[in-house]
Amino acid sequence: MASNSRRDHEKKDAEESGNRDQNVNDEKPVENEVAEKQPFAEPWEDSDLILAVEDKKFHVHRLILSMNSPVFKTMFKSGFQEATSKEIPLPEKKANEVLDFLKQFYIQEREEITMENVEHLLKLTDEYQVKPIFDSCVKFLEKQQIEEGNVMKILILATLYKLENVRQGCLDLLKNMKLQSILKGAQQQDLDKENLQTILSQRTERLETFLDDLYPQFMENELENSHGK
Repeated sequence: MASNSRRDHEKKDAEESGNRDQNVNDEKPVENEVAEKQPFAEPWEDSDLILAVEDKKFHVHRLILSMNSPVFKTMFKSGFQEATSKEIPLPEKKANEVLDFLKQFYIQEREEITMENVEHLLKLTDEYQVKPIFDSCVKFLEKQQIEEGNVMKILILATLYKLENVRQGCLDLLKNMKLQSILKGAQQQDLDKENLQTILSQRTERLETFLDDLYPQFMENELENSHGK
């Protein structure tokens, strides 16, 4: 009897321990969900507008958007639905990209421009005419160390936004890269035909210049060899 009682007690302890572990596991997703919540997910400090992007909602301020973007300013003052609507959908936009974009409007949320976000920040600041942030993206690219790992991406952005100095820096590096590396990078970044033709033309010109310099030396050596015979 004592043995059975002890086994029952041990079984009960094990069940209670298992329940505690289960409760801890059940709480973890909630903690993670809170940690991952984006800063515009809920109304805050008199926010008066919601931007709906994919399945996310961003609570923002009309005044701040208007002060930074002529496009938003016109939108809010027009006779269209956006002028009075409390929620504006932004179709064909990606939520993570809009989040990075909105963070640039609020000093307390602003993050550094990086190679990971500069492409969509350029796209959105160009579309919504947010010149200060657009200029910051341009300065970032101008200061960026151009190397084999990022040259194709920077070249595409520099061409798209007509950043000639940045584009030339990319072309200067590419003319000294191996053809196999160039073609691999072009395929990975889906490089446009015009840029690829420019790169290959540069390499052809470089090869021709090299052969032009080499040919007189080659002929001189041939003459010396023939006279030696």
